[in-house]
Amino acid sequence: MNKKRHHYIPKAYLKFFGDSLGKIHVYFKDEPGKLIHQSPYEESVPKPNCFWIFHGLVIGAITLGYVSVAIATEPLLSAIAVSPPVQCVEGLELNVARQLGYPDREAIDYPPRMVCKPAPSAKDNKSIVVLSFMQKSAQFAPPDQDMGTYDLDVLVVKSDSGKIQSRLLMPQAVSSDAWRFDGLAIDTARYTLAPGVRAFGVRVTHTGSSRVSPTDETTLSLYVERGGKLHPILNGLVISKSHADFDMQCAGEFMTVERTIAIGKTTSHGFADLIVMSTTRNSEHKLIKDECVEFSQTPNIERYTLRHDGKAYVVPQSLQEYQ
Repeated sequence: MNKKRHHYIPKAYLKFFGDSLGKIHVYFKDEPGKLIHQSPYEESVPKPNCFWIFHGLVIGAITLGYVSVAIATEPLLSAIAVSPPVQCVEGLELNVARQLGYPDREAIDYPPRMVCKPAPSAKDNKSIVVLSFMQKSAQFAPPDQDMGTYDLDVLVVKSDSGKIQSRLLMPQAVSSDAWRFDGLAIDTARYTLAPGVRAFGVRVTHTGSSRVSPTDETTLSLYVERGGKLHPILNGLVISKSHADFDMQCAGEFMTVERTIAIGKTTSHGFADLIVMSTTRNSEHKLIKDECVEFSQTPNIERYTLRHDGKAYVVPQSLQEYQ
């Protein structure tokens, strides 16, 4: 086991220290005037010597190779420099929601219930919009308590007008109870599955309700647009998860799983095989002489190959979402 003086903070309970948008403030130790405002799970950014600010409170100085830790990065097919993403036209997702008759009052900002991202090819003048709205049911509490079942509406629209080009409505796709629906994200990594066929992803995050045993999980589903229709091609692959049992001070056991996807060279039913690399990290934290010390185990790395069966990619049970 490797002993480290600095330790990773699982995102499952890092979120409890976020602001109303679920984000934290990061200040540079050497450049205190420079500020990053980001979600703990958005992306890893190589930065030296930083102060972390949680909801306006200085927690301490941390020297790590990355500002954000225990996170799920967007799958990369090669090591490339990523330019800042182009944003959707302001209010585009709300425009689309109104077209479909969804009520404005449920369009809350955090966790994201509706998200938008430009399609990978700018020349298409298209954007991807994902909406989720709670079904009305007397069984559950009012919508502002987040308890219930959500429909998931995935659309490709014109970027300027919001005119719908293709749509896939999935009733009762997401549930939220003690295992809380915590947000959506659109993934536009290079999922080129066949000549002229590029998929995009939708990530759905759930978090547990316990602070002493925080748990979270993010699943990835892929969709392709063909013939004016959206087709699901991969469903519910767990792309990241973390769990901890600790005393809310230091001592405890921690586990994180992070997965990346690469496009394989072989094909099945005309679609490229997907290579999933899964890295599991386990560690134990102990309070030694008033210092929290991490004892980490050697990461366990596993490789999986997902193959298309003629309808969709087959996801092994071990990589499927929590039931």
